[in-house]
Amino acid sequence: MNYVITMCVSLILFSLLFLIIQKCNKKNESKMTSDDFVVRYPKAAPIILICCATFFLVVTILMSTILYNEENSLLTYILCYIFFTFFIILSLIGFWATITEKVIVKGNNITYYRAFRKKRVFTFEEISSVKWDHLGVICYKNGKKIMAVFCEMEGYDLLASRLRSKRTN
Repeated sequence: MNYVITMCVSLILFSLLFLIIQKCNKKNESKMTSDDFVVRYPKAAPIILICCATFFLVVTILMSTILYNEENSLLTYILCYIFFTFFIILSLIGFWATITEKVIVKGNNITYYRAFRKKRVFTFEEISSVKWDHLGVICYKNGKKIMAVFCEMEGYDLLASRLRSKRTN
């Protein structure tokens, strides 16, 4: 029963981490115009990841109660912790990726932030080709992929119209 309490406490800490990062991430966002805008994942995406982590907590608790018996209680304890830790780590990685990946467009400059990579700064003129598909857009500079933006991201329409207008000029 102690491991259930520990898992619940870790989920509560995970949720608090989410709230703190969301508060820090709201740095004076200005209104989006056709020249200055931000493309990012919707604010609901991290909440969905917390719901997934909660689901895995419930599955872990159910798994531990079904598998528990006096003979292998330590083994059950260890397996449940490994299972829970694995999915919490996956949720944290997804959570971090959704709140850090964004594209900031200011005038002609584009700044592309990725979750676990350094930022890239370039202009619309440096984009040599654009590949459109049903998932979004991929931009290339001299044959090298420099940016991939998914159509589910907020502000995608502004970026897509801007790329289309720059490609036709």
